Amino acid sequence: MDALADLFATNRIIVLSVYGQVFFVMGLAIALQSLHRSTLPLARALPWLAAFGILHGLHEWGYLFVPLQSGYLPLPLTEILLFIQLALKGISFAVLLQFGVELLRGARGRAALPRWLPAALLLAWSGATAVVSTTIPAHAPTPGAWLEAGRIDEALNAIGASLAVGDVLARWMLALPGALLAAWGLWVIAVPLRSVARPSVMAGLRTAAVAF
Repeated sequence: MDALADLFATNRIIVLSVYGQVFFVMGLAIALQSLHRSTLPLARALPWLAAFGILHGLHEWGYLFVPLQSGYLPLPLTEILLFIQLALKGISFAVLLQFGVELLRGARGRAALPRWLPAALLLAWSGATAVVSTTIPAHAPTPGAWLEAGRIDEALNAIGASLAVGDVLARWMLALPGALLAAWGLWVIAVPLRSVARPSVMAGLRTAAVAF
């Protein structure tokens, strides 16, 4: 495990570059595919998945670009960039949640989830981040520690506890329900396609559901 951790740490820039690129290219490919007209419920929900890929890719690239820019920008602007990066994480997960909501709304015979649910959870996440982070003792790492080290874990704590709290809450409040709804929606939406879709298409939908 130590050797594997060292491998990723040594190749951190490559890993983050590829990781962000995977999300961004996925979103771009889905966005281009969404330009084709289709009456399938899955097609109507795809723009939300495309937006998730693009936004989350930009968020991941922030782990590379923000440390690079911090050497040329004053500290207040660096802090603003870190908050923007955190906002991109929350918004991207909310968009993924919207994708799941739209899939389930397009499935016949299913109780429709309110379209405002992702926006409500995004607001709840913002409020919870502000409230919880203010209850953390005031001995969080200083911005200078991250600017010198350039590590992801210090980056999350660079401007106090709010970034670390926001990161964790985004995963629990937005990413987890978003992934579960996307998985459920893909599984459900595949049922009416069994009579018309090729087996490879059905296998792809099932695999995507399990992956989420």
